[in-house]
Amino acid sequence: MKLAVLIRAHNFSAQEAVLAERLEAAFRSSVTFVTDDSESPVSTERFPKTGVIRRRVRELIGGRALPQWGWQFGDVFYYAASEAFPDATHFALIESDVLLSDAGARRLSELFLERDEDILAPRLRRTEEPPSFSKDLEALDRDNKVACFFPVTRVSVKALDLMQSLRRRERKVHGCASMTKQSWPAWLLTKTSRPQISQKLHPRSLTL
Repeated sequence: MKLAVLIRAHNFSAQEAVLAERLEAAFRSSVTFVTDDSESPVSTERFPKTGVIRRRVRELIGGRALPQWGWQFGDVFYYAASEAFPDATHFALIESDVLLSDAGARRLSELFLERDEDILAPRLRRTEEPPSFSKDLEALDRDNKVACFFPVTRVSVKALDLMQSLRRRERKVHGCASMTKQSWPAWLLTKTSRPQISQKLHPRSLTL
């Protein structure tokens, strides 16, 4: 496995720097920030960065996005990173407001580096009723009773390709991107008739 470790951030402060340092130590690799640079570039000091502007979002999803795309559509940063790291087989995306101790970062690295499923995400599950962020999946002929918790995820290139293809399809159906980030790993639960979901592992997992 060749894993690219990413931090999604809207600004940079001591909190983001501490998170990056802990992840660097735990994964024993560089950590790259992914940022919404639509209004102005976000400085990440010594840490490498992949910045995305609104024009690039349109290219990645096949059409326009809502003004607050950087907050609502975190999956777009995965697509940008996959082009920035063409040799990576998996991508880990951690949001900058996630608090991890040194021990927590080490445990996360163990999970992300040892598991071979296509998706790891907390609370990846089916639901009794459609969550608000998944309701539009019905218009795409998909089961909308699915959900996950997005701030800590790891996905394979295979999963990213499926996520991006659905994002582009959504653009054709709705005219713009509307579904939020939590829909995407969750949607892949409906892509196969026999997803292998671990009910004991946290984060939960999915093999396509």
